[in-house]
Amino acid sequence: MRGGYVAQDGDLAQDVWKSLDLTPRKPDYAILVELIAPDPNDNVTLALPAPPAELDAAMALTGARDLSEVPCLCLDCRAPALRDALTDANSLADACRAADQLATLTESQLKIFRALITAMEVTELGAALDFAERIDEYLLSPEMRTFEETAEYDLRFCLGDEAAEVLLPHVNLYQYGRALQEREQFALTDYGRVQRVDCQPLMAENQKEQPTMGGMEMTQG
Repeated sequence: MRGGYVAQDGDLAQDVWKSLDLTPRKPDYAILVELIAPDPNDNVTLALPAPPAELDAAMALTGARDLSEVPCLCLDCRAPALRDALTDANSLADACRAADQLATLTESQLKIFRALITAMEVTELGAALDFAERIDEYLLSPEMRTFEETAEYDLRFCLGDEAAEVLLPHVNLYQYGRALQEREQFALTDYGRVQRVDCQPLMAENQKEQPTMGGMEMTQG
């Protein structure tokens, strides 16, 4: 505060926080975009999926004849890894298509999708949406994010907690986890371990034309 200061002249209310709802809230959109108008001062944000009237207004704002001609930037997305792909597409039609697809995913499916496109380092929107359509072919284990956690989980599952506790100090958990990855064809992400339900490589044979795995050590047996 310029030219002055703030001083406390009474007791602070100790329980004010109890009346506040601090629960994180899920956005009421799948994707939030900024529409690029001819005059930058006219740029507006649009939450997707959007009703037809708002999409018509977007075309009127930008002077476009079709949604594919409406340029936009992705400001936020329920799947953060898609932001760059959506911005690169620079098309409201593509953003609407992605938003419609994301809106159909349940929360559990969305978590799998986030992990999957992160593991596959998907940079092209069409490839990402193809994975969304196949989401039931994959599963996510959020409790396993490292090779060590994967190895320990496997030992406890196979031997039981008591026997695993005796063995764990004598096992190279990292190498054991790597061996499990070779056998089960999973990838580790910050979201957890993601893999195909059938334990085949994450990218099915009929998806080989899609971007390949990058940055993940998916050793083939």
